[in-house]
Amino acid sequence: MGYIRAEEILPSNIIELIQDYIDGESIYIPRKESNKKQWGSRTLIRQELTGLMYG
Repeated sequence: MGYIRAEEILPSNIIELIQDYIDGESIYIPRKESNKKQWGSRTLIRQELTGLMYG
């Protein structure tokens, strides 16, 4: 998970709207459902664990 400054990517009106709810804190914005990756798809850990269980 990366860290990006809001001022670098969001218009000021969006930042002001978010500040109405949370001011000066970090928030997590989850991926869109269509962009989610299955657990373990970026590494071999899923294959390793499956091999340990069924291998």
